[in-house]
Amino acid sequence: MKRIIITLFLILSIIICLPACEDNKNNTVVENPKFESYNAMLNQEFSNYTIEITTTSANKHVVSEKYTVTTKNGSRSVAYRIEELNSLAVTENGIVVPNSYKTVTEGVYDSVSSASKKYDLPSFNFSHKCLSKDGISIPSSYSTAITSIERFMGLKLDVTNASLEFNFEGNNAKSLIISYTDAGNTVVLTYTFN
Repeated sequence: MKRIIITLFLILSIIICLPACEDNKNNTVVENPKFESYNAMLNQEFSNYTIEITTTSANKHVVSEKYTVTTKNGSRSVAYRIEELNSLAVTENGIVVPNSYKTVTEGVYDSVSSASKKYDLPSFNFSHKCLSKDGISIPSSYSTAITSIERFMGLKLDVTNASLEFNFEGNNAKSLIISYTDAGNTVVLTYTFN
């Protein structure tokens, strides 16, 4: 009789506990308690920041773009430095080799181009809905894999091997480095906050 009562008690316990476990597994995401402060650090108005995009091809050719964004008295200015690989030209006389490996273009965009939304900072979203739960947190940085670039920063990109490293000091964001693979190219996107 005791065995039957104990068996019934165990079965009843399992029946009561299973729905609660299943509900938690499917509907609730336990967030990293620091995510709220990371979001607060990044989703504020920055008057000065730099966006740098470095692309390394499968052949190990490297090009970069750098945009320095400065806002003063409500007016935004974007200084740029863009590298492009020079290609060989085929003519009737054969192949023409360019004088240099890369062409570098530098300058400052006019006020209309500087106001373009493409130089705005994305709205970053630290959440386990778009970031791996296996992140590494130390006192002044956090790094993890990105499971959804679109949910993390609103960009619709078909990429693989995405990850991030967020560096900060106290409650101030210093840099956010995002890397991913796109069509065989390794891309590193660095936001530096001044």
